[in-house]
Order: sequence, then structure tokens, then C-alpha cells
Amino acid sequence: MTDTYVSEAFTPEERALLEPHFSNLEGPVFALTNLPEAVKGAMFARYSRTTKSLRRLFLDEFADDVAGVDIGSVTAASTRTSARSVSGSSPTTRAPRLRPSTVVTLT
Repeated sequence: MTDTYVSEAFTPEERALLEPHFSNLEGPVFALTNLPEAVKGAMFARYSRTTKSLRRLFLDEFADDVAGVDIGSVTAASTRTSARSVSGSSPTTRAPRLRPSTVVTLT
């Protein structure tokens, strides 16, 4: 039996934003790298409520927050407020308020 998946095409600019944080841009299996725990938690909380792929969600809602941020510092990432969101607050500003049980850690 062959499983199928929807392949996404990314522009060169999108690929440049994705490459530091996603181990594979072509197939359905990939690992997240170099992202603060708060961002990963916020991404998965949002991913569970959208029809977008995780990579598309990152581009649309999180890439602006992590671009140019010291990845080793969750505090720095949590204080940025430039991302677009429905409520007007940044996903990484909201992320530290998530309950610990909602945060998924990929290592």
C-alpha cells in the first residue's frame, strides 16, 4: 500500500526562512530545529486548530518572530510582538502563558 501526501512548493524566500528550522522541506517527515520551546509550543497549539501544514503555519504566523532572534534565549523570543495574529498579540508573547501540558518538545 502506498501512502500519499500533499507536496508543498515554497518560494526561494520561504525556503530560506524554513531551512534553519525544518530538517526536510520536500517530504512529509521532518524535525524541528533551532526553535525556542515557547515557539514550538505555540506552533503546535495553533497547528491543532488549523488546516495549514506546520511549515505553512510557521511561515504565515511565526517566521517573523524568530527571524533575527537569539534562538538560545526564550525570553528574547517571547518579548517580540511583530507577528500577525487575530488577537493582536504575538504568538511568542502568548506562548509562555500556555499550560506546560500543552507544550510538545521535539528533540
